[in-house]
Amino acid sequence: MGTKQTYRVAMLGLPEVEQRVLKSVARISAGRPRSYEFVDLNSEPHSDIVVIDGDSPQALQSWRNTRHDEEAVFFVSTEVEGQKCLKRPIMGARLLALLDEITVSRQHEVAEPATSHPPLATVAAPPPLVSNDTGLALVVDDSPTVRKHIELGLAPFGLKVHFAETGEEALSQLSVTRFDIVFLDVVLPGIDGYTVCKSIKKDRRMKATPEIMLTGKSSTFDRIKGSLAGCDTYLTKPVEYQVFQDVVKKYIGASIGIMSA
Repeated sequence: MGTKQTYRVAMLGLPEVEQRVLKSVARISAGRPRSYEFVDLNSEPHSDIVVIDGDSPQALQSWRNTRHDEEAVFFVSTEVEGQKCLKRPIMGARLLALLDEITVSRQHEVAEPATSHPPLATVAAPPPLVSNDTGLALVVDDSPTVRKHIELGLAPFGLKVHFAETGEEALSQLSVTRFDIVFLDVVLPGIDGYTVCKSIKKDRRMKATPEIMLTGKSSTFDRIKGSLAGCDTYLTKPVEYQVFQDVVKKYIGASIGIMSA
């Protein structure tokens, strides 16, 4: 019980003044049983936690492109609900308390007895998803206008488009069909887009599928919540035509050989 534990915390996009705060937290924690070492994410990819500038679109995009399974903490300038967000200016004591909360929780998860989970032999593997000969997109939105708008935007790429009006309907289709890209509205009847997004990323058969979240507003909160859910990027409605085309080309153009618009 008295063993000292040191956790590695990676920094992404933080200004120098906040890096100094983190270094002071490292010095304070050095004499405790639970201590923290802060490193740059670009030079040290292996870490237990990553601390990200939540106000920087570049930092958020970089995290989406390279992230692993670390817990993420976001530094933001405006009030954001969520225990993994800290409002600026960053106070060392608040950060240390949050890091302790995360690492203690993780330690308890690791310490859970194996009998709390069913034996591996009793867990049935999920059935393989049915693939399609051509590229296949799923558009999840309860607005007929938005669904039609995205369908027209996808037409130049030769993609076949399926639709869902609710999150439950989307998950039903995703459970049996392999899609090349998913467009997912945030606000849906029943379960919301964030919940659907998390479900997709948790399924090993679908976790590599690009998920583009559609939101009616653009804010730090939306970006962070979408990142936590696992989305690859987000588009603000109404979506600009060229922006939409660029996103489709970026995420699936090379993988399925779609033709240019």
